[in-house]
Amino acid sequence: MGIRGEAIQGYPAIRNVAFLVLRQGLSEKKDWNLIKLHTLFHLMSEVEDSNIISRQNPQTLYQVHTEAKAFLKQGGAYAKDAIEKLQIMDKDYIRRNISAGGCADILAATIFIELLVSTENSDCAEKCQRSERDDLGGQTIFRKRTGEIKTVS
Repeated sequence: MGIRGEAIQGYPAIRNVAFLVLRQGLSEKKDWNLIKLHTLFHLMSEVEDSNIISRQNPQTLYQVHTEAKAFLKQGGAYAKDAIEKLQIMDKDYIRRNISAGGCADILAATIFIELLVSTENSDCAEKCQRSERDDLGGQTIFRKRTGEIKTVS
């Protein structure tokens, strides 16, 4: 389907996959960074990522789906050894020039929507603020209740 198909159909990957996985992780009080990784792999297991197809081919997309499903079957990002497995997978994907950029874009849109929907939801908002230091390489950017954005080094 690709991103055009996603847009035409009202982003079913956000509605039917990513939002549900993200919300479940939040309700279970999982680590915010692990929730994002877990959600990404659910997307990678199902979405027709046109970035993977354009860099490689449909067979590689099928391999990514299979590898993501296997990772999830073993507990996904919530498994004890998940980070080590992800580091190995990351090196392999870099070597093979595989990028699930379409899935990453859908994840970003899902996070954005969650933050809009739950403007005062402490489950998501607090985790976002606490974890962004790692995500932004030492800088924290957060939105105060006034709506302003502040950068802290």
